[in-house]
Amino acid sequence: MMIYKNADELIKHEITLSLRRTLYPIIQIGEQVFRELYKNNYAILSSKYFKPILPRIRTKAIYYQFELDLLPENFPFKCRMKKTNNFGEYVPELSAGNIFLHIASAKDKDSLPSRSRYKLESSYCNNFDEKQTIFDFTDQSNPAIKDDKYYGIITYGGADTLEFLNLIIPNCKFEKILSSLDLKLELKSVKISSEDKDTKKKGIKIRDTILKELLNEEKRL
Repeated sequence: MMIYKNADELIKHEITLSLRRTLYPIIQIGEQVFRELYKNNYAILSSKYFKPILPRIRTKAIYYQFELDLLPENFPFKCRMKKTNNFGEYVPELSAGNIFLHIASAKDKDSLPSRSRYKLESSYCNNFDEKQTIFDFTDQSNPAIKDDKYYGIITYGGADTLEFLNLIIPNCKFEKILSSLDLKLELKSVKISSEDKDTKKKGIKIRDTILKELLNEEKRL
């Protein structure tokens, strides 16, 4: 594996522009589906029961692109659904080269997402100084060195629109952001048309899956 001195160097070499360009459309499609769902089902989703779970519905609109296998054939990241707790919740985990990524909402562009065990455990991979020391004094053919990776998070948020979309590298204790890249600003030229045939097909499948879940939730009330 490659050893990097800091988070800026990590982003520069591991998450290149060509890789980053494939991430923005996924968030855009998820946002489009969520906004359409909210607009067309306002009476239900603005109710006392459903309003508190809107952030979860928004996240599902993004996550389902991975879970329902709706990614482009040439998507450059390997993806798996990672179990995060004992309640059957999963998050998509994307990996490429020497880094793996999770996707999470955040309060604002300068904030870490909410703390959770899986994020804390993943963040330990970003102990840059310790990795450098181990690399310097350990046999580099050691499998533990070869298989080790770094960790990043794609954060997004905004009340009525997608106000920010960042790639962040948290420190090893998940206390602060070591480096951040504004993906929305960088990739603002990447446009996804809601009228595109493939986009429509994906949107309908995601929408129908979420509506089915909402219907089941409503029946349990």
